[in-house]
Amino acid sequence: MKENKLSFEELLTKNKLGIEDFKELDKASRIYTSQRTDELLLNPVKGNFNYEHLKSFQQNLKKEQNISY
Repeated sequence: MKENKLSFEELLTKNKLGIEDFKELDKASRIYTSQRTDELLLNPVKGNFNYEHLKSFQQNLKKEQNISY
């Protein structure tokens, strides 16, 4: 399995929101993740919860930020 180690600078430049300030990116990330979590509480995910399934699940939680994993 490939381990992905993004640098701090890459995290700030590889997001769909175009946020370059770490504190602002952190705040936005928390807001979007909270919204996705609320959606999941209303519509739970079905599946076998193996590695690929959980990876997809995590990418869905973070899709607005578009941070490559």
